[in-house]
Amino acid sequence: MVKSKKIITLFVQVISKSKQCTKLTTKSKFKILVILGFMLVLKSNAQTIQYSPLRCKGEIHKDFLSLSSNKVIDEREVIKKKNISKKDKNTELDFTYNSIFGIDEILFSGEILYGDVLTTYVNKVADVALASDLTLRKELRFYVLKSNEVNAFSTYQGIVFVTVGLLSQIENEAQLAFILCHEIAHYKLKHTINSYKNKKDLKKGKGKFSSLSLNEKVKEVYNYSKENELEADKEGFKMYQKTKYSHQAVITSFDMLLYSYLAYDELEWSPKILEDSLYKFPSNLSQKKEKKIKADEEEDDEESTHPNIRKRKENLEKKLLDETSSDTAVYIVGEKEFNFIQKQARTELFFTLIKQTNFKQLYYYSYLYRENYKEDSVFCNYIEAFSFYGLSLRKEYISTKISNKDIEIIVSEKKSEKDKFEGAFSSVNTFLNNMGAKEARVLSVRSAWKNYLNNQSDNKAYELFCKSVFVMFKNHGFSKSYFKSIDTVAVANKKTTIETTRKLTKSEKLKLKQKEQEEFAEEEDEDDKKNKSTYYRLAFVKNYENIKFTKMFDSISAIAIEQNKLEEENKDKPKAKARKEDDYKFKTKYGRNYGIDSLILLNPNYSTYKYKNKGLKINLAENEKNELFLTNTYMEMAKANDIDLNVINIYDRENLTTEKLNEYAQIVDWLTERINNGYENSILYNYESISTLTDNRKCSKLMISGIVYVEESRKLLPGNLILSIIVYPTLPIVIAYYTDKDRFFKMTSLILDLKTGELLYIDRNEMRFKARKNMVRNQVFSLFHQIKTKKN
Repeated sequence: MVKSKKIITLFVQVISKSKQCTKLTTKSKFKILVILGFMLVLKSNAQTIQYSPLRCKGEIHKDFLSLSSNKVIDEREVIKKKNISKKDKNTELDFTYNSIFGIDEILFSGEILYGDVLTTYVNKVADVALASDLTLRKELRFYVLKSNEVNAFSTYQGIVFVTVGLLSQIENEAQLAFILCHEIAHYKLKHTINSYKNKKDLKKGKGKFSSLSLNEKVKEVYNYSKENELEADKEGFKMYQKTKYSHQAVITSFDMLLYSYLAYDELEWSPKILEDSLYKFPSNLSQKKEKKIKADEEEDDEESTHPNIRKRKENLEKKLLDETSSDTAVYIVGEKEFNFIQKQARTELFFTLIKQTNFKQLYYYSYLYRENYKEDSVFCNYIEAFSFYGLSLRKEYISTKISNKDIEIIVSEKKSEKDKFEGAFSSVNTFLNNMGAKEARVLSVRSAWKNYLNNQSDNKAYELFCKSVFVMFKNHGFSKSYFKSIDTVAVANKKTTIETTRKLTKSEKLKLKQKEQEEFAEEEDEDDKKNKSTYYRLAFVKNYENIKFTKMFDSISAIAIEQNKLEEENKDKPKAKARKEDDYKFKTKYGRNYGIDSLILLNPNYSTYKYKNKGLKINLAENEKNELFLTNTYMEMAKANDIDLNVINIYDRENLTTEKLNEYAQIVDWLTERINNGYENSILYNYESISTLTDNRKCSKLMISGIVYVEESRKLLPGNLILSIIVYPTLPIVIAYYTDKDRFFKMTSLILDLKTGELLYIDRNEMRFKARKNMVRNQVFSLFHQIKTKKN
């Protein structure tokens, strides 16, 4: 409000001095001030789009305050009191055990939102949908899941998850209301537990399933799932009927779901939007036409868990025809709030794509966002530039770091992508797939410069441009004169001549055009036929007209070229000597003695896998108990080595807060993006948010550590048994060997610099004996001792 007061004061001064306002009465001026003040208050209270990942807000929810094992104990007490058969009790106990651990894995994934604008809106719509059943409303909790998948699902415990992808695609509030009613119906009808019982019977071959073939069994399960979906549609519609929402929105929600595998909008795209009058893409980069949209209401659903859209529509159309409802409301919470929520959800999609390093879709979504929300061009420019920067790094990583076998896999994936993507995005996908690493680098620099020009005060825009130029020259060996070696003035003049031909006669125009076509053909024979990708030599002709570009571009390229020369000189060293130096550098950089005295530790992982004759057995409760023990052990051993350990501890449920959950989510976001990026020193979008955490914790070193313990039975080899019988004194030894188990204890630890993304430390330890607490303590103590000790 301080800013609002200043604006009002300024307005008073303007009004009092303006000649046009001298005739206004004092009363009229006062009315103007009141209106302006009211407008400013409205603006200050208006919701604004957040251009960084959303976080949880408010008091932490009760679902996060108990360990999974404690939730299982509480739920088992309830099940034991139920008046059902012993068989059903055992089934529910098994289901509860697995489902609680599975749900908690989602809750503590760092991808869950509560108290934010999206979840608040979902809860408002749920309030409207369940206004007639307040008891049921109190049983349910709604969370938003930061996933681009278009989905919503409910759990046996009364939790309903709605994805960001769904919120980005729904066309109105009524569609969301019906989808929520559908998921609530699944909860009311106990479909999750019933489905579990059905699949358990199928697995054991009980009842009618035992006489069926494998394919028939699979189809039976699918039919069962389809019955559940149709039943949830009907039951959900009954709830929906009690609201004032439009019944027509039920049918349109099915249409929305039919096309939900495509982006939230379908807009034609052409590479021409990335060109200028000189920089033109060759036709071989583009596909001839967009891939056909294959969405089909009546697709074969025999081997699907969901009925096709046509069946779902028919399931409700009769009810809709029988209804004479006059309810037509598409918005009850409000259209303005819906539009805001939809835009925020679409903004949030960017951050998931960035973490996934899905740069092709990231670029296309920036294009859609720009076309839908014209006022957000600054944000879109950065996302576009960041997507091309990331894509160029990805292509470079693939071309230099990946084996031939991996390249074959990538090529086969590209071929399958041709059929996978449809509509406008297929054009984008083909274009960016066909572009080589060099071409992508040049496009990255162009896009980064465009972004910088539009926002020169932003340090991120400046850094992105500098990094793009540096990497282009560093990795591709361009000379400083490469983009200047052509006669740019002549090219520019040629283009100018064409542009001024409007004043010429038809015959003069055709003569000039014919002459230039012949000249272009000669140039193509001499240069472009040798290398069709030389078109990008014209990429910066227009940019060189800007003095600032010339200075920045030339100075950064000079640094990169100088580094290339130094690396070339090192290549001339004998291979044995070079290899020895590389080994020394690796040991020095990632070796045993580093001298670190403060760390941020992400909850250490402890997984136990036991292979028996019946297959793999994983004890989730035991793993949780071991992780609690391991976290405490790290804290004790760090203290023993005088290391300041900041633990992001999500297992300390008694002291868990929303702030700590958000810190955990920030770390997970940064780490996911860092791991998915092939380049160690690449710019990370999540750096800005992580820097707040490092400032608060006064530490920038992140430690990720974990233990994997495997036990497996030894397989008896008949030859060994026969030999031991022949040489009978060895028989007891052979029997003792095969009755024992093979054990593998693997401990891996990494330390990363949160400011640079650089890998600072690696430690891998593998042993073949049973994991005991004292042994684990010794290993952790040794780990911290190595980290703490300074290099010689």
